[in-house]
Amino acid sequence: MQVVVVPSPVQSHVNACLSIARYLTYVGGFSFILVLTEDFAANVTYPKEIRIVTVPSDGPCFSDSLDVNLVFRIMRSMRSGFESVLRTLISSGSRVCIIGDCFVTWIHEVATLHSVPRYVLYLENAHCLAISLHVPCLLHEGLVPVQDPNLLIDNIPGVFPFFARELPTGPKIMPHLVMEVLENFHESAGVIFNTLYSWESKPLEVIKRKFPVYPIGPLPLMHCPDKSLPEVKTTIWREDESCLKWLDAMPTSSILYVSFGSVASMGVNQIQKLAEGLEASGHPFLWVLRVNMVKGSIKDILPDEFWEKTRSRALVISWAPQLKVLAHAAVGGFLTHCGWHSIVENLSGGCVPMLCWPLIADQHFNAKLLTDEWKVGLQLLQDDDGIVKKEEVTRAVKELMAGKIRQSLIENSLRLKEAACSAFQEGGSSAKYIEGLVQDMTNLSTHTKSDNE
Repeated sequence: MQVVVVPSPVQSHVNACLSIARYLTYVGGFSFILVLTEDFAANVTYPKEIRIVTVPSDGPCFSDSLDVNLVFRIMRSMRSGFESVLRTLISSGSRVCIIGDCFVTWIHEVATLHSVPRYVLYLENAHCLAISLHVPCLLHEGLVPVQDPNLLIDNIPGVFPFFARELPTGPKIMPHLVMEVLENFHESAGVIFNTLYSWESKPLEVIKRKFPVYPIGPLPLMHCPDKSLPEVKTTIWREDESCLKWLDAMPTSSILYVSFGSVASMGVNQIQKLAEGLEASGHPFLWVLRVNMVKGSIKDILPDEFWEKTRSRALVISWAPQLKVLAHAAVGGFLTHCGWHSIVENLSGGCVPMLCWPLIADQHFNAKLLTDEWKVGLQLLQDDDGIVKKEEVTRAVKELMAGKIRQSLIENSLRLKEAACSAFQEGGSSAKYIEGLVQDMTNLSTHTKSDNE
């Protein structure tokens, strides 16, 4: 069977699709076709078992920051190229199944038109989908777009109470985009998640009333026993492996790892406040500061005094091999933007306490989940102007790395990691959901072929 996978043109989503394709190639015996824009395909490493097909797109995927409208425009422009690929497969007599990123909003129309079964890939957490499915009710009640950011929302099934400012869709919700995304779920064969059942059982049970669910994560633990299949990933920037040697020389659990992911941006003033706070904390740190995260030269933005005072205890690089860094014994904390992929990589790998600095979209809700529900992180506080001050950075770093709460954060993190590891053991929840997904995909495509013959 040919499984056609269509990710959003965002690095973390492409990497997730590659991981799933690689693993299901091994356990399911499927043939995978990954549909990518040309610029993404040029940055992908993949085994020969996964076929990459490129389609034209309207604009560059690798921009200086995440522009939601640009990403959606690029995805819409991929439709005609994808339909051509699908028609060719169908005319060849192949059994076909689609796994489509939920944000590729035209997938359901194309699949229905060609009578091809499809699964939705949802790469945020299950709580966020439960909230998104409730957005029509929030619109009807006049609660969104948000008028009062401090309004407590406590009536969404399967979801703990949170403030309106923490909506994963963002307080300035774009109803037409949310409704477009939700259309993708209707009449799908099921929803695939990068999470595990025990982490998010309540929202998953709610979602299960509407669609079959397959929480097959965490993806970083999806190890393929067949070592002949190489690791797969795409990266915009060259990973600086030299940071691992630098970490080797550092004491155990002494380093704060600072990274805001592949798309976040910050103003010069905020970058400077962060640098001042890190310097004043006295703790050693490894800081990933992308060249396109802020306008201007990083050397010019950060004063000579910063480099001089931190030379012996800090390293600033443009990109890091994050999984390896988080798993390194010297790393004892993670200052993160709270992107779901980074959260999952940490909790299934190095499992260090997190300092939460959410910036956009679902990251604010994710921070709430980490700090208030799972209690594996601490929240950095902004002032009235939305700036995290030097003093707040210093306070939070000291509390995370050496405060009384640190031990409980570590213990809570380890419980989540143990659950994740158990989920992939024989009889574990993720192992069962993967087995069920493979069986359901096989049965669904077989029935579809019989119906069409």
